[in-house]
Amino acid sequence: NKVVWLEPLANVLMFFVCYYVFNLDAMVSLFMGLTLSSLAIAAYMFKKRRRDISTRPLAGVHFDPKLVNFVKKSFTASLEAGASILMIYITVLLTIRHFSVDELGDFQVVVRPVFTYLTLLFVFPIYRFVLPELAVCVRNGDHQQIKLIRQWVFKVSFAVSSLFFLVMLLFGESLVLTLFPHEYAGAVPVLLHFSLFFIFMMLNAHQLAYIKAHGYFMHSLCIRISGIITLMLSFQLLSQFTENVVAIIIALCSGYLMMFILSSVVERQILKSHNIKLIHQSV
Repeated sequence: NKVVWLEPLANVLMFFVCYYVFNLDAMVSLFMGLTLSSLAIAAYMFKKRRRDISTRPLAGVHFDPKLVNFVKKSFTASLEAGASILMIYITVLLTIRHFSVDELGDFQVVVRPVFTYLTLLFVFPIYRFVLPELAVCVRNGDHQQIKLIRQWVFKVSFAVSSLFFLVMLLFGESLVLTLFPHEYAGAVPVLLHFSLFFIFMMLNAHQLAYIKAHGYFMHSLCIRISGIITLMLSFQLLSQFTENVVAIIIALCSGYLMMFILSSVVERQILKSHNIKLIHQSV
């Protein structure tokens, strides 16, 4: 928990040191600050681990079945994280290929930062905080608590998404023109369409967290890949009917919608299997 707060503070501190103390260029200070802060946090974590668990870092590792399974799941989770980032950059590449520089600027300067901030505020915390809680509940067999968590996430998702949509519908144009130059007014309809689908991003995060809490990491990765495929196919289909840049955000949201549908199917299969086990145990 300390690292969650220390890492961004270290990033800011090292940037100011590089920029104001060593008088480096702003971009150089940014990269140097990130590198040095990451090394400092890594050294801090290593020292804390050595204090709590004294082991030889270069000693041989005995790969028992549990450790092999853990490594496989960790690797699969890393691939899934990469797939989620790849989905955004595929959207950028499609925008570069099929639209003008002005439309690319709208996406890069306005849409992508809003997308990133909302993801960090409302989607990432589900993986950071809800997933560990779900894993504990699954291990303890506390299905009632899992149901309560699901209800809470659905309520929060609906509230946040509704507020986002209303803000973009009523104040979207004035808000964008206040925060950005008038050249980026074309981003307003893109953000409005994005707000319609944002609820599926939050709900999909919970569904995938629930699936991974049961150990189905490969299912989660396949769902991510299906989202990427749906994104590309949807854009190819939409581009046949319209040349509007809104097509790219609708294709992206279609990918998240497909992920939500597939994750819901897997979730129902997991619930069904647990019901069978519970009935079998009671008999």
